[in-house]
Amino acid sequence: MDSNEERIANIKKRAETERTIKDRQEKRNKSASDKFFILKFSSVFVALLFTGYLVIDSGVFDDSHNTARKDRTETISFRGTSGEDRKEKIRSQFSSWDGSHLNLERFVKKRMHNPDSYEHVETTYGDRGNHLVVRTVFRGTNALGAVVTNSITAKVSHNAQILEVIE
Repeated sequence: MDSNEERIANIKKRAETERTIKDRQEKRNKSASDKFFILKFSSVFVALLFTGYLVIDSGVFDDSHNTARKDRTETISFRGTSGEDRKEKIRSQFSSWDGSHLNLERFVKKRMHNPDSYEHVETTYGDRGNHLVVRTVFRGTNALGAVVTNSITAKVSHNAQILEVIE
């Protein structure tokens, strides 16, 4: 009898241990998936913030006082041009093949270790009235020969001149 009771007790202990291990694994998997979701969400948030689709109370589009200033700068920089002319002037700054900003690409290539390794990934822009904010993501090789992805954000005039490198 004692041996049967011992066997039953051992089986119960083993089952309890397996349940505990399974519960821990489920908690660990849930924690990992939560971390992945947070990482994925934060990377999407950062991407939206950098591309200009998400503006956090920067005051740039505040209707109370900046609208008049924005309208005035648009009038100064595009005096006598229609909306279609403006769009065409902006559109002409970008490559119709891959969407890259032509002058910003030249600017980047001049400063690269190996300009021939330049590969355009993505370009986005925002029209800020009297200038554009253009962000380009690109790949290239570094001094050690490794392929690295990098980005540049610049303030660009409507005449395609780079006014300022933001980051």
